[in-house]
Amino acid sequence: MPSGKPIEISPCTGSIGAEVSGVRVGRDLSESEVESIRSAFLSHKVLVFRRQDCSPEELLGFADLFGETTNSHPILDPASNEMGHLLEVDYTQARLQERFSPDGRVPTTNVWHTDVSFMETPPLGTVMQVSHSAPVGGDTLYSNAEAAFESLPGPLKTLAQSLRAVHDASEQYGSRVASGGGEWDGVPFDQLKPVEHPVVRRHPVTSKPCLFVNPGFTTRLAELRPEDSREILDIFYRYLTRPEVVVRFRWESGDVAFWDNRCTMHYATRDYGNAHRAIRRVTLRGDPVDAWSPPQSK
Repeated sequence: MPSGKPIEISPCTGSIGAEVSGVRVGRDLSESEVESIRSAFLSHKVLVFRRQDCSPEELLGFADLFGETTNSHPILDPASNEMGHLLEVDYTQARLQERFSPDGRVPTTNVWHTDVSFMETPPLGTVMQVSHSAPVGGDTLYSNAEAAFESLPGPLKTLAQSLRAVHDASEQYGSRVASGGGEWDGVPFDQLKPVEHPVVRRHPVTSKPCLFVNPGFTTRLAELRPEDSREILDIFYRYLTRPEVVVRFRWESGDVAFWDNRCTMHYATRDYGNAHRAIRRVTLRGDPVDAWSPPQSK
């Protein structure tokens, strides 16, 4: 049921992130509540709803209000289970689960990345609940890739608009796909191929530009020598990770985050040792990555 209280949006920085209060995460939100959250989502890129006592079904219902759910990962979570498109990850147990990596380690999340950018249609966004937070550590950092692009000097903006980047996860997941295949947006595959995306992406809703490269999955810039590609990407990454475009969230059990994967990167810190930490996550189906070009002057 709607809370009856007005929704309050409290920005965390001048660039990215906001905390939302006055709403309970679930399916039964009013139309005006959904529109308020959607507007804040587009403006602030990452929304956090603190101390939510919601069930997995309610988390799925909330995600359904903002898009079509899909499997959380094309290789690690290739098909829906009894919980539909909700993935539960207990990082304590995950260290021992073979499906996460051949040597029993969880996938690398402590690197800046944009989820599943190595597929033709990366996710729209993610709804994540921290079902059990670590006593200390385990924060997540988010970067505003729109603000990063806007902060580039003019010549670097022009350069970025002329480039395409290769996104490839075969090093991380190629052996898994070869042995068990994968699935994305309901389509199975048995080979993980590199994809090319424009370096400057147009947001499909706001039409704003953002830098769409990330250290986790972008391997090189197309048609450039490896050494030139690396130096140029490193310049873009410096702008993408400047403190002025980054927000850091400390989690408590029950907290829910909702982030726009189309114009952000994130970094899940692995600084909680062997402490217990668990999450639930729901992923929303995305769109093909379209290039942005500046409006034509009349």
